[in-house]
Amino acid sequence: MQEYLNAEAELRSKVRSAFHEAGHAVASEVLLRGVEFVTIQEEIKVIGDKQYVFSGFNQPRNEGRRPLTSIEALHTELVVTFAGPLAEYSVMTADEQKNENWTYIEDDSRIAHGLCNRLELTAAERAEAMHRAMVSSADFVNNNSATIEVVAAALWRSTRLSGEEVSEIVRKCLKESSE
Repeated sequence: MQEYLNAEAELRSKVRSAFHEAGHAVASEVLLRGVEFVTIQEEIKVIGDKQYVFSGFNQPRNEGRRPLTSIEALHTELVVTFAGPLAEYSVMTADEQKNENWTYIEDDSRIAHGLCNRLELTAAERAEAMHRAMVSSADFVNNNSATIEVVAAALWRSTRLSGEEVSEIVRKCLKESSE
């Protein structure tokens, strides 16, 4: 029985990772410059003297990337950052939402704080920027849930998508939704 429960937990984790990374990838494709790739393959990385297990990752495209010099640019980057955990949250069961140690949001929150640090915001400005971006990101995830689901399903099947594959899926979904 325990083996079955472990397998079920692993399956739920993979689904959540697929939606998490799909949220980032779709937001990056629509709002920024897309991604080089997105994956849900587990990877162990050593950072400093600590070892971390990453169950998903997306690499943003750096070509054409503009420096983060305005609150508007920060807002867009934060929306992309929060789209991952919010997409994941959308597929979590009520028990998972209540009981899980939700570490993905911690990673993305650290990234968001790092982005805010680049503009040297005050604590009040940072709180306002984060709140505004979280609301916008929730709207983005809600309005693009079908596209996120298609990208998540493709990630589920292959565990890795190129930026071109993500772009193609997003274009097709956006075209279908506008018809």
